[in-house]
Amino acid sequence: MGHFSKFVPAGSKRIEFPKTKTLSSFHRCAFVTPDNQIVIQFMNRASSAVTVSVKQTDSKTFTLSLPAHSMQTVILPALDDTTIL
Repeated sequence: MGHFSKFVPAGSKRIEFPKTKTLSSFHRCAFVTPDNQIVIQFMNRASSAVTVSVKQTDSKTFTLSLPAHSMQTVILPALDDTTIL
């Protein structure tokens, strides 16, 4: 819980974050903060690394690799349609 509270300040709202893949050991959630930033939290419970790509509305895509049994946070400027691939 400490990881969430460090990056998701009071007053943040959870937002829809569509995904195109379903992995039972991979979880994600996204929030918009009062400062209008998007915070995306990823958790990989698998025993191997998972590669994730995120596409933003401005057609920029970034990819990150989550090590096995890890949690990572990404903070972005607010955009309309950020989706997970």
